[in-house]
Parts: sequence; C-alpha cells; structure tokens
Amino acid sequence: MVRWYALCKVDDKTKWTYNQGLIASGLGVLYAATGNTTYLDEAEKTLDAVTSRMVSNNILKEICDDPVNSTCDENQYIFKGVFMKHLQYYLDQTGGNASRIAKYAGFISAQSSGVYHYATNSNNQPGNVWYAPSQGGSHFDPKTVTSGLEAHIAQGKYGTCYNF
Repeated sequence: MVRWYALCKVDDKTKWTYNQGLIASGLGVLYAATGNTTYLDEAEKTLDAVTSRMVSNNILKEICDDPVNSTCDENQYIFKGVFMKHLQYYLDQTGGNASRIAKYAGFISAQSSGVYHYATNSNNQPGNVWYAPSQGGSHFDPKTVTSGLEAHIAQGKYGTCYNF
C-alpha cells in the first residue's frame, strides 16, 4: 500500500488545495476498482489535513488569498474550485457511503456559503477570496466564477441545507 502524505510531510514547497483534491479522488477511484477501504482511509487523511490546515474560518484559503491584496495569479484563482470538484469525485467513488458523505457535508456547505456571502460581487460573480469579504483584493474573472460554481455544484450534490 502506497502511503500519501501530501500535507503531513513538512517540506519547503507551497501546498495548494487542488493537489490534495487530486490525491483524494485518485484514491477514491482505486477504492472503487479494488474495494479496499484502506484507500478511502488514506484519502481522508489528506482531506482532513486540508479541512483543518488550509482554511480560515472553515473556508478554503490559498496562501496567496487576501481580501485586501490577493497575490494569486490566474492559475491559482481556480485551485479551490478544482479541490471542490475532486472532493465531489471522491465522494462519488465511496458508493454512497453515508458516514463518509456526512463527514464532509458541513465543510462543503461552508464553502458554498463563503462563496455566496463573501466572494460574490454586485454582478453576482464569485471572486477568488472565499473566506472573507473583499476589501479590494479579490479578483473576478471567468476562472474565479468557474471555481465558485464548483463549490455550489458540490453543495447541491453533497452539502447540507442552509439559508441564503
């Protein structure tokens, strides 16, 4: 069994949310192919690290995100959305395992809520900063819109109900 320690091993490389999502969904596919639940357990080590270490107020935050002066580039704008899509892919591979889905449902809802309440501008476009209201630092373009929509799509499939 290969062990994955994307966030567990300390090194000098920047950690991005999308990398962790790719690992989790890949391990989910391995579980679906083999039935070996060890793959799900390993995936959740990575997911749990993201949901505890790569957040602010329980909402995803890239190291470059800042509500006043975000330094993210156009590639980094979409990283959180890619993570959300791969979290959804991971949950798809669990075969409808209610306890595994329930474990991440609140987190998924928090992302969608953050996009709606903090990241969305007056033109209804999500920006790249989800965890706090923009104070001029959030960027808005097609990539940030796509990223925010991925949070809402995951919410629609696996999130809990919340009021807008």
